[in-house]
Amino acid sequence: MEENGKNTERTIKNTAVILLWTAILILVLGCIVLGIKNAVLYRELKEAQQIIESQGKALNDADEGGTTATGEQAGAAHVQLPDDGRSLFDQSRLMVEDAVAEGEDEMEPYCIYLTFDDGPSENTSKILTILREYDVKATFFVIGKTDEDSLMLYDQIVQAGHTLGMHSYSHRYDSIYASKEAFEKDLDSISRLITECTGQAPVYYRFPGGTSNSVTSDANIRKYIDILHEKGIEYIDWNIDSGDASADVDSADEIVERVFKNFGRYHHNVVLMHDGSGHDMTVEALPRIIERARNMGAKLLPVTQETVPVQHLKPNN
Repeated sequence: MEENGKNTERTIKNTAVILLWTAILILVLGCIVLGIKNAVLYRELKEAQQIIESQGKALNDADEGGTTATGEQAGAAHVQLPDDGRSLFDQSRLMVEDAVAEGEDEMEPYCIYLTFDDGPSENTSKILTILREYDVKATFFVIGKTDEDSLMLYDQIVQAGHTLGMHSYSHRYDSIYASKEAFEKDLDSISRLITECTGQAPVYYRFPGGTSNSVTSDANIRKYIDILHEKGIEYIDWNIDSGDASADVDSADEIVERVFKNFGRYHHNVVLMHDGSGHDMTVEALPRIIERARNMGAKLLPVTQETVPVQHLKPNN
């Protein structure tokens, strides 16, 4: 009996020691996990501070008169925006809004509008799948295509809740910008095609090359803008160029870095990307762009009537 009692006591002690070491191990592992999470939060905090500092610098630059630069993107027929993410053109409306927001007690989250030009193509379908998986809405500025797959994609874009805008019918600069009549004819063609495919008349337009394109003059662009406004259509440019159409960008990593290089200079960040054939790197970069934007607390939105339109062309005085 005495021996049995000693064995029982020994078993209890061993069990207690095992439980104690188990508890210690759990606490150690918990500390390691908390340490890792703390490091991640610290890094995100540093990124947030950099964003705020970047926006403050942009506002100071705007107060001093802004920045001018020149340069033409090879093969794209529009003026390349500077690497620092600032527009070459008037962004006073956005800057005023940002200054007001910065003075508020609680600043609204940054907005990112992912926009895709030159589709539809096989990459459009891949991009729609990614957007669906992440539950993100975007904006597609499409050109005119009449093959069965393209007609189906026009409708899929709308049915998925994305914004479908126009990027001209032919995407041929020489014919689109030849005259007011040529521009209006091309505009009516793409508008009619989208309306017939989706049952919804498009109300947003992105000029081929943007309003900063080097093919036509500001005076002519203003005439084309008047045509859009007469038809109840608004035009949208961009203030962040992903570089996915640039010859010197050769990886998805570079696309991601260009998008976020100076993210935060504007409260509303309209990102130029492309979903036409050959833009496989854009498809590869998209999930990383979405995840990084969300980690920064940004809102990913489609262009709507609530969107502050980013427009390169200075308004008439």
